[in-house]
Amino acid sequence: MTVKTPPELLDDRDLRHIRRYLKVTTGEIADLAGKDPSAVTHWRKGKKGFPEPVVGGRSPLFRYEEAHDWLKEHNKLAHEPDPAWLWRKSVQALHESTGVADRSRLRGYVTTMVVVVPDFLDDLDDFVELRETDGFDRWLDETDRDLDTETVEFLR
Repeated sequence: MTVKTPPELLDDRDLRHIRRYLKVTTGEIADLAGKDPSAVTHWRKGKKGFPEPVVGGRSPLFRYEEAHDWLKEHNKLAHEPDPAWLWRKSVQALHESTGVADRSRLRGYVTTMVVVVPDFLDDLDDFVELRETDGFDRWLDETDRDLDTETVEFLR
């Protein structure tokens, strides 16, 4: 008997996997904390356990997951990142975050977000239906987009 993983657990697993590879600047960490970048510099010098940069120099980069966790553990996280920001950062990290086997699935996510999601910006509730083949076919019949057969099959 094959046990199928619920889609929401796959989504959480994929998000955790991608977040591990996101790199953020001092300014982005400061934004998550609702502070000026100088506060991050202060935390780096004075607070034990602040994450070390993965890229040093004048513009250090930090692992998003480590910085986010540190902010949360020290009650300094002012807000979660905006989904659009997280999406852009995820696309930037896509090549680093996946092995060859997972690239195809994540390429599908990227393509779907670029090709399909703009049609749902006013009503994201309908977007959920796209998980089902019938929902995708209804969208395909209603969209003004001219998609070639290969793209349609890839998205399906």
